[in-house]
Amino acid sequence: MENKSTVDVFRRRREQITHSLLQLQSLRNNFREARRMIGEPREMIYYYFGRQDEHFYGKLESFFTDNRPALKMIEFLKHDLKELKIKTFGFFEQYGYGNPLEQGRNFPRDLRWYMQLVTDRFGVEEDYLVPLLKRMSEESGSPLVNIV
Repeated sequence: MENKSTVDVFRRRREQITHSLLQLQSLRNNFREARRMIGEPREMIYYYFGRQDEHFYGKLESFFTDNRPALKMIEFLKHDLKELKIKTFGFFEQYGYGNPLEQGRNFPRDLRWYMQLVTDRFGVEEDYLVPLLKRMSEESGSPLVNIV
C-alpha cells in the first residue's frame, strides 16, 4: 500500500503542475494576466524539482548500487534535471512579475517550448524514474513519500 501512495503522490504533484501550466497557457496571449498568475506554477515546479535533490538521488544510488543499468539511468535523470532546472529558472526569471510588459512578446512561443520540456521530463520520469521508485519501495519497504 505504501508503494501505491508514494507513486500516487509523485503523479499527483506532476498533474498539479501540468494543470497550472495549462491555466497559464490559456492566458498566453494576455501577458499582463499571465504574469500575475505565473507565480503558482513557478512555486510548484521549484518545489517539485527541488525535492529531487542529492539526497533523493543518493537514496536511489545507494539502493541500486549493484545495478549498473539502473545507476546509468539515475545519472541520466540527475543530469537531465539539472539542465531543466537551469532552463526553468531562466524562463521564470524572464517572464516573472516585475518585468516589463514588452518582454511578453515572445511569451506564447517560450511558454509552449517550456511546457514541452516539462512534459518530456514527466514522460521520462513515468517511464524510468517511477519504476525505480516502485522497485525500491517494494524491495526495501522504505516509505518514499518523504523524499518525493
